[in-house]
Amino acid sequence: MHFALETDYAVRMIAVLADNTEDGNESMGAAAIGEAACIPKPTALKVLRMLKDKGLIHSTIGVNGGYRLAKAPGEITLASVIEAIEGRIEISRCLSDTYDCSRTGRDHCVCKFHNLYKGINERLVTELSRVTFEGKNL
Repeated sequence: MHFALETDYAVRMIAVLADNTEDGNESMGAAAIGEAACIPKPTALKVLRMLKDKGLIHSTIGVNGGYRLAKAPGEITLASVIEAIEGRIEISRCLSDTYDCSRTGRDHCVCKFHNLYKGINERLVTELSRVTFEGKNL
């Protein structure tokens, strides 16, 4: 199991914005963000658009335009960036409310594997939610 490449890029770009703008309030251009994160500009633009659509960043058009964080770096968690690109964090498809298990149908609670995965998943999301982009910790 691994995150998509776009997720890795999104994490890097949020970190660049948090690290290179005072309190995340100043704008940076897509080329500068991509260069700082070692991401080609076309790919950076694609991921920036995804982050904007999910409300993690704002964009401004014009000479002084660019991208900036939509919240303070300390309010943006690693979990929120991952979910912006990947969707809900689930280590198994059985954790989805819409999944029909071949063993239990939608009665997931009776499955020992579902309960094990659910506990692991909850701990994973908790840990990812503890990591923010405040300071230089990423």
